[in-house]
Amino acid sequence: MISSSRQQIRQQMRSMRNTLSSSFIDQASLNLKAHIEQLTELKSVKKVALYLANDGELNPMPSIKWLWQQGIDVYVPVLHPFSKGQLLFLQFTASRELVTNKYGISEPRLNMQNICL
Repeated sequence: MISSSRQQIRQQMRSMRNTLSSSFIDQASLNLKAHIEQLTELKSVKKVALYLANDGELNPMPSIKWLWQQGIDVYVPVLHPFSKGQLLFLQFTASRELVTNKYGISEPRLNMQNICL
């Protein structure tokens, strides 16, 4: 069960995101990509964890596509099927099938071969 304060914080963040225009979110998403492109740390990594946008969040897809172009694997969180409150990170590719989880959030279909350990 999520504590009341965590639920309140999530609701406040959702309310603030809902005040942002789609053009603002689009520009902020591109700004995120530009920032990621400048990270020197990415020159030595092979895997990066991000998320798939939901409920007015920044769209990480421009960043994800750029990471793919650099040969970097992208992993996104999915709900653990057996351990409540736990996440697994699955490799995300352009061809990976997405499903909607119990919270209405898109995530890759669970495939044990794609889990990042």
